[in-house]
Amino acid sequence: MGYCIDVIEQKIVIKKENFSSILERIKNLTKNEDNMSGGSWGGGASIQRWFSWVSTDAVIQARTVAEALSAWRWEPHMNKDGDITYLYFRGEKLGDDAVLFNAIAPFIEEDSYVAFRGEDGLMWRYIFDGEKMAEQQARIVWE
Repeated sequence: MGYCIDVIEQKIVIKKENFSSILERIKNLTKNEDNMSGGSWGGGASIQRWFSWVSTDAVIQARTVAEALSAWRWEPHMNKDGDITYLYFRGEKLGDDAVLFNAIAPFIEEDSYVAFRGEDGLMWRYIFDGEKMAEQQARIVWE
C-alpha cells in the first residue's frame, strides 16, 4: 500500500559547501527510530524499524550527498559550480520524505520549495526559509 505522489514543481538550491554537513545529518537519521514509519512486526511488537522506501544500508554506506539522497529516492542534479539545483524524485509513493527535508532544511537556501500532488489530487509543498522547513497546503480558487 501507500500514497502515490508526483513532484509537480520545485525551486531548490543546496550549496556545495554544505554537502559534508548534510551527509552527516542524513546518516544520523538512521540512529533515531522514532521518526521511522516502516518496519516489520510480529506478535503485535515491532521487530525492526526503517524509513519507508529507504535503504538504510545504502544511507549508512553513502560516501557522498548524492548517494545518501539517492537512497532516499531523490536524485540530485548539480549546476556548473557543483550546487544542487534540482532533485528528481524517482519514487512512486510518499514515504518519510518530510523527515529527510526537515533534517537538511538548515542547508537549503531560502525561498526554495518542492511541490507535490497526491493520487487524490491534494497538493502541498515543502517550503524552506534557510533554517527550517514548513509544509504548505494548496488551495485552488475558481473565479
